[in-house]
Amino acid sequence: MGNECNIIILSDKNLDKDNIAIPALLATSTIHHFLIKKGLRTKVGLVIETGEARRVHDLCLLAGYGAEAINPYLSFYTLSNIIKNSDYEMSEDEAYKKNIKAVTKGMLKVILKWESQLINPTLELRFLMLLDYLQSL
Repeated sequence: MGNECNIIILSDKNLDKDNIAIPALLATSTIHHFLIKKGLRTKVGLVIETGEARRVHDLCLLAGYGAEAINPYLSFYTLSNIIKNSDYEMSEDEAYKKNIKAVTKGMLKVILKWESQLINPTLELRFLMLLDYLQSL
């Protein structure tokens, strides 16, 4: 891997009978640890595009194993189908924004639980302030 690549995108989209998916968490953690061993982890970003990540727990695990960005495309696809096939008076964009906000709040709550045992109280206060801000949106 030379200087020309600084983002790796792992995707389980466009699968067929000849191409099966490796579980996203396994692929993410494997690439993460490979990059660490090669001394490249701080130079490369990992973006995960997966249909497996549907819950806050799934997203937190991917983030904990090295993903800097996650596209849970199946969640967005499901939201689109719910909006189109029901009588909800909400646009797809609004549904996406509400979903992202809810997932972000959930991830922050998990991070607060992690960091309260690992990080100093000053950073904990910053996380609490960020959580309060998100709840005010």
